[in-house]
Amino acid sequence: MKNVVFLTLVLTIAFLVGSGLCHDGVPEATSGFRQPMDNYTYSGYHYNEWSDISNCYHPGADYNGSGTSGDGDLGWDVLAVAKGLVVHIVDDGAFGLCVTIEHRYQGVTVYSQYAHLQSVLVSPDQTVQKGQHIAELGCSGSSCAGAHLHWEIREADHLQPHNAAYWYTVGFQSQSNISNWYEDPQEWCNNHPANSDIEQKFADVFQRNGGSSTVGNPAAEGIVSYGPYLRQNFSGGSFRDLDSNQDTGLQRPMSYH
Repeated sequence: MKNVVFLTLVLTIAFLVGSGLCHDGVPEATSGFRQPMDNYTYSGYHYNEWSDISNCYHPGADYNGSGTSGDGDLGWDVLAVAKGLVVHIVDDGAFGLCVTIEHRYQGVTVYSQYAHLQSVLVSPDQTVQKGQHIAELGCSGSSCAGAHLHWEIREADHLQPHNAAYWYTVGFQSQSNISNWYEDPQEWCNNHPANSDIEQKFADVFQRNGGSSTVGNPAAEGIVSYGPYLRQNFSGGSFRDLDSNQDTGLQRPMSYH
């Protein structure tokens, strides 16, 4: 019994300690997010719904191909939800074949994870584009009772992101923990669109200036809508027009601090 308690504690600590992991070379997801399948049906367990099979709250969403039944959607295309970097590919006992992609979006780092796959079409450390065909839907893993895509949007990485043993820790018995560690994946993708053209121009200028708080002459950059000079308002995180001293309301990508 002591060994079980100790193992549970170790797994929980590993999850929390590893939650700050990030990787180099992750591109900005400037084109926003999309759903991981075309013509999908939200079926099976929903986000943060109690799972009798796993005896914990479900941190992701289960999708099937629209208009299919049984294993009729085996081999359907699974698509990258946004531009990012492939950071994990593993064949796990419960989740089966899994892919995890790290994304940066306006200063926020999230991880999309795709499980129970039939095959994988990408490699670790590969940059992928939004909508890229990365895998095929399957039914791999011991927790899969029928072909479907289990996928997640995590707020942080951890040391063993596909290890289903995390589902049996005390942390996953709490809906508030799930909502703190994971996003509702369907809502996340629906609510995080592409940067506007003007936002992207500001982001590009800010990067070229090496993170300077003075953007410079926007006219020279083709930005003519907000006065001759713009500055970063670091307290509010948005661009300020120096002529009028008015906040433009345009958010700078926080990853360019």
